[in-house]
Amino acid sequence: MDHETIELGHQFTIDEIDRLLPDFSDYFLGLPEGYFLVRTPTPEFLEALNEEREIQAMAKIDDMDVFQRTVAEHLAKNLSEEDKKTILEDPKYERHHFGFGMYIRNKYIHGRNIQANKGKGFVMPADSISADIFHELVEILKKAA
Repeated sequence: MDHETIELGHQFTIDEIDRLLPDFSDYFLGLPEGYFLVRTPTPEFLEALNEEREIQAMAKIDDMDVFQRTVAEHLAKNLSEEDKKTILEDPKYERHHFGFGMYIRNKYIHGRNIQANKGKGFVMPADSISADIFHELVEILKKAA
């Protein structure tokens, strides 16, 4: 995969890298004006940064159906064949709620400013959003099988 060139000293905001810090904290120097890249980026770092930027872009989608479909497509693209097989063999969300469902909530929903969940007169619970994403994923995987 092609990555943009990021030079040492590149400045990031905390919003850009918040979820990268646990795995890549030694890449950054945190100062009041931002976080600066102090280590030459590895392919793993660049891949994680690219994925984080993709997920942040998904959070800006303002239509819930489009958001859920986009997340499901992202998951389908990135799941291992073994994980896809496991989901298709047992596609009932209730059995995946505390495992894969939590993964969806933690990676794509919690702590993100989901635009599709604003200004609609109500807020969809994260569990409902992740369940809908899972069901959409199952449909995508079935069509691909």
